[in-house]
Amino acid sequence: MSIHVADPTPQLSITPAAAKPRLLSLDVFRGVVILAMLIVNNPGSDRIGYFWMHPDWREGPFAAAFARWWESLVSGGAAWHAAFTQFPLWRHCTLADFVMPMFMLIIGLAIPYSAASARKANPSPVVLWGRVVKRAIVLVVLGWILCYFRDQFAPWFYGRRAFSITLGMDVLQLLGVAYLVARVLYELPNHPRLAAAAGLLIWHWAFLRFGYQGDVPRGTFEAFRDPATGRMIEHSAVRYAYDHWGIWGGSITSWLNVNWIGMLSVPPAAGMMLLGTFAGDWMRNPAPAPRRRAQRLAAAGVVLALIGIAWAFDLPMNKPRWTPGYLVYCAGVGFLVLAGLYWMIDVRSFRGRWTIAFSALGVNAIAAYWVTIMFKVLALNLPRVSYGGNPMSLTDAIIRSLQDVFNSPWLGGWAFTLLFVAFWWAILLLAYRYKIIWRI
Repeated sequence: MSIHVADPTPQLSITPAAAKPRLLSLDVFRGVVILAMLIVNNPGSDRIGYFWMHPDWREGPFAAAFARWWESLVSGGAAWHAAFTQFPLWRHCTLADFVMPMFMLIIGLAIPYSAASARKANPSPVVLWGRVVKRAIVLVVLGWILCYFRDQFAPWFYGRRAFSITLGMDVLQLLGVAYLVARVLYELPNHPRLAAAAGLLIWHWAFLRFGYQGDVPRGTFEAFRDPATGRMIEHSAVRYAYDHWGIWGGSITSWLNVNWIGMLSVPPAAGMMLLGTFAGDWMRNPAPAPRRRAQRLAAAGVVLALIGIAWAFDLPMNKPRWTPGYLVYCAGVGFLVLAGLYWMIDVRSFRGRWTIAFSALGVNAIAAYWVTIMFKVLALNLPRVSYGGNPMSLTDAIIRSLQDVFNSPWLGGWAFTLLFVAFWWAILLLAYRYKIIWRI
C-alpha cells in the first residue's frame, strides 16, 4: 500500500529509473514495509499465527489488559513464554497493524524530497499544486479501480447481481486525500506544522473519546462473537457515529453509489504523514553529522512510542478507527526502524545483496501493492475450479492442495504465502535490474 511520491512528475507511467543518487536506507525501509504487506495481505490460512494477522481487539482497555497479563504471570497460570507472547502491547498491535501506518509515514517522509525537487524546477504555483492535486486524484482513482475488481466485479461477472460501482474510501483513497492535506500543511513552518499534526490527532481522539455513539459506551472498543459465523467481530463505540454521517454519500443512480464515510479517517492519517515530514526534513538536512541524524531519529522514535503507549491507556489501540495512540506508537517504531537502517546502511556502509533485494521492493512500491492485488483478484480469485469435488476459487484450490501435500493447514498456508511473495519478489527484482519503475 505504499506510494512512491519522491518523483515530482505526477503522471502514472512506466519510466526508466532516475539516475540521481538515492538515500539507500529509505528504499530499504520501504522494501521492509512492502515485504510485511505482501505477507499479511496473502495469508494461506487463518492458522498462520496471531502475530501475522490483525487482532480482534478483545483485549479491552490497556490497564485491564496489563492487569490480567500480570495476574496470569504471578499466579503461575500462564506458560513461561507468555510474558512475551501474551504481552498486551503485542496483542493490541500486531505486525499486520504496522503496515498501513508505515505507508502513511513513508508518504510523509517523501514529501520533503518531492517538494524540494518540484521547487528546484521553479514551476508556477498553478503547475506545482496542479501536480500535487493530480497525484492525489490518481491515487483515489486507482483505489476505486482496485476496489471495483476486488469487491464487485466477480458477483457481476458470474451473474449474482447487477452491474454496480461504489466510489468509496479504502486504502489508496485514504492515502490520496490525506496526502493532499499533509502536502498543503507541509508549507507551514516547523512549529506550526507540529501543532497541526498534534491538532489533527487530538481532534480525532476527542471525536472517538467523547463523540455521541448511540447506546454504547463512549471511548471503548469491544468485540462480540457473531452468532452466524462464530467469528469475533469488532463492536466499536464509534461505529454508530461513523455509519450515521449521511453527508458522505449514498445511491446516485441504480448502478452508482458514493460512500465516503472513511473521510473521518483523513485527519489522523494526515497527522501521521506530517510526523513523517519531520523525519524527511532531518534526512535531507546536510548540516548534522550522519551519526547525529541517526541519534535524532532514534530519540524521536522513543519519545513518540512512549507517548503512543501512554495515550493508549486512555483510548485503546484500534486500527479500524485509527486511534491516535496507535498511530503515534507506530510512528515511533517507524522512526526507530529507519534510524537503525540509516545507521547500518548509510553511516556504517553495511550493504550488499540484502539491500538490493529490499530496494527492489521499495522503489517499485506502487507495483508491489496495486499490481499484486489485481493479479490475485483476476488471475487467482476470479477463476472457479473444482477440488475434491467442491467448486472454489483457484486461490483456495492451490491452498488446499498445498495443505494436503504437507498434511498441515499451517505448513500449507505458509507455503502459499511464501510462494506468492517469492514470485512477486522475483518479478520486482527483474524490474529493478532493468530500471523499470512505476511512478505516480
